[in-house]
Amino acid sequence: MQLNWKGSKALILARKRINTNDAFRQFNNNEVDVLMINQSGSTGASAHAIPTAKVSKEQVKQRVMIVLQAELDINTEVQKRGRINRTGQIMKPIYDYVTSAIPAEKRLMMMLQKKLKSLDANTTSNQKQSTKILDVPDFLNKYGDKIVKDYLLENKEVNDLLDDPLHLKNSKTDSGSNESQTLEDAAHKVSGRVAVLSTKMQQDFYNEIAERYNDYVEYLKQIGDYDLEVEAMNLEAETVSAKVIKMGKGSDSAFGEDSTLETVRANVLKKPFTKTELENLINESLKAKDPHKVQDELMEEYEASVSDRLKLEETETNTKYEELIRNIPNEKKIQKILTKQGEGAWRQAITEREKELTGARDLQLQNLRKTFDNRKQYLEKAFRFFYISRNIRYPIETYNGGNELVPAVFLGFVVDKKKKNPYAPSAIKLRIAIANSSKYLAIPASYSEDIMTIIGASADVSQPSMNVLLHEWEKYTKENNTDRRIRHIITGNLLQAFSDFKGKLVSYTTLNGETKKGILMPENWNPGEQVQDKVVVPILKAAPIIKSITQNSHIVTNNGLSFFRTGNYFKLIISASRSRGGDIYLDKEILELVEKNNFEKVSDKMVAMLPEKNMDKLLEILQSRHGCSVTMQSYQLKDLKDDAITYSNRKRIELPPDDEEPQNEVAMLELEAEALALELELLAA
Repeated sequence: MQLNWKGSKALILARKRINTNDAFRQFNNNEVDVLMINQSGSTGASAHAIPTAKVSKEQVKQRVMIVLQAELDINTEVQKRGRINRTGQIMKPIYDYVTSAIPAEKRLMMMLQKKLKSLDANTTSNQKQSTKILDVPDFLNKYGDKIVKDYLLENKEVNDLLDDPLHLKNSKTDSGSNESQTLEDAAHKVSGRVAVLSTKMQQDFYNEIAERYNDYVEYLKQIGDYDLEVEAMNLEAETVSAKVIKMGKGSDSAFGEDSTLETVRANVLKKPFTKTELENLINESLKAKDPHKVQDELMEEYEASVSDRLKLEETETNTKYEELIRNIPNEKKIQKILTKQGEGAWRQAITEREKELTGARDLQLQNLRKTFDNRKQYLEKAFRFFYISRNIRYPIETYNGGNELVPAVFLGFVVDKKKKNPYAPSAIKLRIAIANSSKYLAIPASYSEDIMTIIGASADVSQPSMNVLLHEWEKYTKENNTDRRIRHIITGNLLQAFSDFKGKLVSYTTLNGETKKGILMPENWNPGEQVQDKVVVPILKAAPIIKSITQNSHIVTNNGLSFFRTGNYFKLIISASRSRGGDIYLDKEILELVEKNNFEKVSDKMVAMLPEKNMDKLLEILQSRHGCSVTMQSYQLKDLKDDAITYSNRKRIELPPDDEEPQNEVAMLELEAEALALELELLAA
C-alpha cells in the first residue's frame, strides 16, 4: 500500500512475486519467520536448520512444519516434509498435523499413516518410522476389520444408521462368536460412513474401536500371532545347525537367496510368574472373598444387566415400528395409490403395509431374542466354569499332531461397568496366568473358539487347595523353564518362505552382536514332516534331475505339472481346470515347443508330448514366466544345475562371469535398477 504525501489517500499496489529460491534464502537467513508452501514447494529448495553466511550456529532456529492438509500422493507428502529434514542439519525438525475436533477426521490421519507405513516398509523395511512423525490409532488392517465387524454386530443402532455397510442383517453370525469369516476391508468401508453420525457417536465409535483393537493386538502379541510389524527381540541367538529348505533362483538380490532354517539357542524373554507373584495376583482378585462367592455375584450382575438390555432393545424396536406404522399414510407409495386408485385401494394398501411392518417387527424381535439367548448361553457357560484360582490347562499346538497342555491358573474376569454395554463378549476379558514364557493372557470373551478349547482341555483337571496349587506351580516352572532354549528361525529369502511357514517376522540379535531379520517359528514348533529332508528347488536348477528321470518315472512341480519319460519324449500332464492349469496349457510359447502345438484333453487332464531337445527351453519358460519349482531330497542337491544365468518373473537377466568386466556400464546400471524396482514391487505386494 502506498500513501500520498498528506496521508489522506492510499494506493494498493500489486505485491511483487518473490522467486521461490529467494523466499527460501530469506527464511534460511532469519529474514522471515514463516514460509507458506504448497505442492510446488515439495521439491528442490531446502529449509533445514543449518548455519548460513548471515546466520551463525547459535542463531539457527529449530524448524517446525505445520501441515494443514496432507497430500493425497504420499511421495509428494514425504518430499514436502523433506524440505526441513535433510542431511547436515544441526537440529531435528518438528511436524504438526492440524485437524479439526470432528472425530471422523481421524480416518484421514489413519489413511495417511497407512501410506507412510507402506512407504517405510518399501524403503527401509521398517514400518515404525512413520510413528515418530504421525502417531494416531490405526485399525485400517485385517485385525481392525474383525473388530469393526464385531462392533456393528453388537451395536445394531449404529449399524442401522450406517445403512448396514457390511450386509450383516443377512448374516447368520452370532455376536458371541468369532468363527465367521471377517469381511475384507470392513474397517475401511465402515469408517468411511462414520462421518454421517453425530459428533458424540463418532467419538464413541473411534474410542471403542481403538480400545478393542489395542486389546486384540496385545492378545495376538502375547500368543505370538501378530504379524503386521517386524518385532525387535534380544534373542542373542547362537546357531546350532542350519539347512536349506527352499532354494532361491540365484540372483544378486535378497530375493534370489535360499531360504534357510536355522536351529538356534536363544534367550527366553519372558518367564512365568513366581509362586509369590501368583499368590499376590490371586489375593488381589479375590479381595478377601471366597472364589465361588465372587462367581455368584458376577452371575447375578450379568443376569440383571442382560435382562435390562434385552428389554431396552425390545422397547426401541417396538417404538421404531410403531412410528413407521403411524407414518404409513404419509409414505409416497401409499399417497400415490390414493391419487391414482382411490380411497378403497388406499385403505387396502395401508392394511397390507401394516401387516408387512408388523411381520418385520416380529421377525426382528425374534432374531434379537435368539441373539441374546445364544450369547447368554455361551457367557453363562464361561462364568460357571471359570472362577478365580481355578486350576486349568492351556493347550499349545506342538505341530506334531497334538497339543501340549500347560498348567495355568484363572485370575478372574475383567468387566468395565462404565461402558454402554459392559457385558458384550468383546468387552469382557478372561485373565489367565500360564506356567511358560507366555506368562499372562487377557483373552476377550468374544474369542469363543479359544475359550471353549481351554474349557475342553481343563474339564477333568483336579482342583487342589491353594497351598497345593502354588506348590505344584513352583515345581513345574522350575523344572520346565530355563534362561535359554532351542528355537527355529528361517533366514535368507523370507518372502518365498513366508507363504509356507506360519511364524512371526522378527529383527533379532545374535550372540556375536549382529542384528538379523527372520521368521521366528512358534515356541513349541517342531520341523517334523513339514521340513523332513526335503528342499524346494527352482525348476531350472533342477534340470539335470528332471532330464535324468527313467522310463515311466515322473516328477511333479509345485503347480501340478507332471513330467513322464517316454523314450525320446517327455509327457506333460496337468489339470484341465483353467484356474489350476490354464496358465501352462494356454501359454503360446509352451505350445510352440510341444508336439502338434497343442495339449489334448484326456479325462480331467491336459496332455502334451515334448521332444527331449526342447526341454531346456521349456524349463526356462516355466521358471521365468510361471515361477515353477520342485521338491527334492537333500542328497540330490549335488546333482543340481549351477548356472550363472538367473531369472525373475519379470525379465531374464544375463550376468557376466565373475572374471569379466561388464562391457557396458550403463547397461549394468539399468539391470541393477530393474532388480531394485522388482524388490520394491514385491515388498509392496
